[in-house]
Amino acid sequence: MSPNEKQFARLSKATSKLNAEADEFTAQIVELEKRLADLGVAVPRWLEGRQLGCETNLSPSKRKGYALRGETYYVLGYAKIGASNWRVAVKPARKVVDEWQGAGIGEDDTVVVWEDTGDAVPLVQAPRAIRAEAAPLIDELLDALAETTEKLAEKVSEGRKALQLK
Repeated sequence: MSPNEKQFARLSKATSKLNAEADEFTAQIVELEKRLADLGVAVPRWLEGRQLGCETNLSPSKRKGYALRGETYYVLGYAKIGASNWRVAVKPARKVVDEWQGAGIGEDDTVVVWEDTGDAVPLVQAPRAIRAEAAPLIDELLDALAETTEKLAEKVSEGRKALQLK
């Protein structure tokens, strides 16, 4: 067996395992979405502040002693995608921060210059690495969805009571 053949055999085995695991994981996500749909969950919720796949780069700032730190990452959530489909999803986000590079960094030394999010995509369509990173956050997302739904139910109840016609 040539050296290349050995690497290709190893790569073939690893790829087969990855594909099988990814297919099973995708099926689990689809089942989760089905269960949420069966419950009638129709409340958007994003786990802001929980960055997936964060990439950071630094560049010089116009302010002496500062640097621009750019971050590109994904945020996990549950949202309506398209006309009527509620999905477990990720949305890409980007943020540029002008931050002090010296000692004694504090919140007052950091300024968010620019922040943006892109369109949400179903988690099953996200890159595999992002899906894998999102997996441990599913319980947190479900808790956040329950909390958001409970709060919204209270607001609707209060609104209904306030609107009662006499």
